[in-house]
Amino acid sequence: MQKALVIGLGPLGKRVIKELESRGIEPLGSSCSRPAGFTGHWQALDARDSVEVRTCAQDYDLVFLCAAPKLTRWTAEFSDLVSGVLKGLAQTSTTLVFASNMYAYGPPSGTLTEQSPEHPVGPKGKLRQHLDRAVLDADQEGDLRTAVVRGSSFYGPQVASSMVGATQIQSMLNGKAVDALGSVDQPHSFTYIDDFARAMVTVALDKDAWGQVWHAPVQQAITLRGFMTALGQPLRIVPRFRVAGRVIVNVMALFNPDMRELEETLYAYTKPFVVSDAKYRAAFNDDATPLAETLRQTMQSLKEPVVDP
Repeated sequence: MQKALVIGLGPLGKRVIKELESRGIEPLGSSCSRPAGFTGHWQALDARDSVEVRTCAQDYDLVFLCAAPKLTRWTAEFSDLVSGVLKGLAQTSTTLVFASNMYAYGPPSGTLTEQSPEHPVGPKGKLRQHLDRAVLDADQEGDLRTAVVRGSSFYGPQVASSMVGATQIQSMLNGKAVDALGSVDQPHSFTYIDDFARAMVTVALDKDAWGQVWHAPVQQAITLRGFMTALGQPLRIVPRFRVAGRVIVNVMALFNPDMRELEETLYAYTKPFVVSDAKYRAAFNDDATPLAETLRQTMQSLKEPVVDP
């Protein structure tokens, strides 16, 4: 039986574990501290420590790096985390798959594909670009077998902090206005978290997929208004929105650290942000879960505790 180490037990890491179990692969979850309610096999791990990583990953065929610091700590901590994992796994037979996002591309000039030019405009985008390249360079240099899977704005069970996370959905269900950035009427590509997890495992198990960037399956682009309207329709709820435009975001960023971090990527909310998963679909004959089914599962999951990604 193959064995897999999952580093980071936010919503994505937990769904990767579920996907691994469905394929008969034995998973071990790891994080700095054991998440509340997590009942699977677990090992304490500081992924910044390459010695700890090497010890923890010994005898594991696959490693999934799903961990990320809080957005306000990216520049201080993210490089050390990825560096610790790469050094810890260097010159082993392990396959590493890194969960990433679309920040490295910067503002899109059209539909984003894996071949789109990368022009990040701020520190977070440049950092993502650097980290993704470091992971892929390890494969090209023969240190390790690696791949990068990029998800767009994701949603689904246990996702709290997101463009369409549990916080926003609960606001709508409670009759409150849904907080939004930029515009609610621009087409946007969303990634269902189970599709993201499935893509991570699928890529890890196919040697022809290593050494590349892959886009996880995405829903057909839909506006935030359309997404929330579809969620509320079975309950006959029409969503209302409280939209923060660029001026408001800039003002709030003066005293709100989280809003300050979002200034850089406001382009994703003010203009069309459309992602193509055609490369993945063609390679693996695997489509995104139908939107209606993901919405049903997302609403059902609101009965579960949610955690930050």
